[in-house]
Amino acid sequence: MGINMKPLPSVIERFVKKQNTIPITDLLKPDAEPPFSPYGSYWFRAVAAMLRSGRVAAKSNDSPNLTDVNRICKEANFNQHFFDRIAKLLVAAKVVGVDRRNQYGEGVNHASFWNHRRKELTEILRAAVLQMIEDNTGYLAWRPTMAIHASLIEFLILFFTCFHGRALREDQLGQVMHDLCLLPESDLKKLGASAGLKTKDVSLHGWKHWLDEKGQKALLSALYTAEWAYYGKQQKIGWVMPSPMGLGILGLGPLPDTPTLVNELKADSNLAIFAGAGLDFDTLIPLFRCCKIKRIDQLFEFQVNPKRLKEMPSAGAELRTALANFDPLPSSMVVALQTESSLGGKIGIRYCSALVKPETADALTAIREHPQLKGYLEHGAPPGYLLVKPTSNPDNFIERCRTLGFDVGLL
Repeated sequence: MGINMKPLPSVIERFVKKQNTIPITDLLKPDAEPPFSPYGSYWFRAVAAMLRSGRVAAKSNDSPNLTDVNRICKEANFNQHFFDRIAKLLVAAKVVGVDRRNQYGEGVNHASFWNHRRKELTEILRAAVLQMIEDNTGYLAWRPTMAIHASLIEFLILFFTCFHGRALREDQLGQVMHDLCLLPESDLKKLGASAGLKTKDVSLHGWKHWLDEKGQKALLSALYTAEWAYYGKQQKIGWVMPSPMGLGILGLGPLPDTPTLVNELKADSNLAIFAGAGLDFDTLIPLFRCCKIKRIDQLFEFQVNPKRLKEMPSAGAELRTALANFDPLPSSMVVALQTESSLGGKIGIRYCSALVKPETADALTAIREHPQLKGYLEHGAPPGYLLVKPTSNPDNFIERCRTLGFDVGLL
C-alpha cells in the first residue's frame, strides 16, 4: 500500500485478527496494470462535459435529472448508473456547479480538480465525501455534530491503517467499523498518533453516533461514489477493499498518476468529429451540446446533424468556434455548419391560461415540432397560439425556450 506500518496496539491487533478478512492481493488480477487516477480519466471528463453542455438539468437537490441522463446515455451508449455516480461526485466536489436555473456550469474547484495537485485534490475530495455522507444520512436532531465536524476522515485513516492490505466482507463492514469505536480510547489514540493524527481527531463520541446502521450505509456509499473503495467477489462473497485513490487521498499511500489523454481533433467529410478527451472544455462542451454523441472513449466521436443545428439557434456558430483551429474543414462540414436555425425571436406567455404567443408563424411551427418543447404542449390551442399542458410546469417550458434563444415576456 505504500505506507510504513508500525505494530498495532495489542488490543487492536487482536480485534483485527478476529474479523473475517482476506488479503487484497487475492482479489486482484496477477497481471493488473499499475493503478491510475480515475479523476483524470476520459469518462470523468466526458460526464463533466455532458453536464455542462446544458443537455442535463439538475434537480432541486443538485443531482442530475434521470430522464435527461437516460436520454443522453442512450445516445452515447454510456452506462447511466455510472454517469449518475460520477455526476454526484463532481457536484459534491464543486467541480461542477449549479445555477438558479438548475443548469450545470463550471464549479469553483474546476481548475484545482483537473490540475490534480495532491494538496488541493485532498482538500476537495475529503470535503466532498463528508458532504455525501451528510446528504445520504439526512438530518437527525440527536447527532452531536455535522459530518464535517465528526472527524470521519480521521476515522477512515485509522480504520484502513488497522486493516492494512486486507479486504473485509461487505455485509460485515459497517458493524466492524462500529465495533472498532468500542475499543479502549487510549489504544485508539495511540494508534492515531502513530498514523499522524492529533489527539482531538480520535473522536469516539462522534464516531459512535455517526456509525449507526444508516450512517454505515451512507459512508460506504460515499466511498464507492468517490472511488475510494472497490468491490470484489470471491466464492460468491462480496468483499470491500480500499482503492489506491482512496489511500492516496487519505495519506496512506502514493497518489496515482493521471492517465495520458489524447489531444487530437479530427473532422471527416461524412460530418463525423473525433475529439480527444484531453482537449480543453471550451472545445469539448459545444461538441457534446450541439452534436450527436456516438462514442465515449479516449477519442470521443460525434456526428454533426443538420436537423439538430436547425433546432439550436447558436449551434452552428458554437461549432465553428470549437473547430476554429482545425484547418481546413471538409467542404461538407463547412456547408453543414452554415445551417440556420428556425428558432429565435420573441414569445409571450399568459400564465393564468398557459397561453404562448410566438412572434412569427415559423417560430410557432418550430416550437410545436421541437423535440425539447413539443412534449409541453396541449392540442386545441387558438390559432396563432400554443397551449402548455396543465400537467406541465410553464416555468420549465419558459426556461427551455430561453435556453434555445427566445426572448420571453408576458402577454
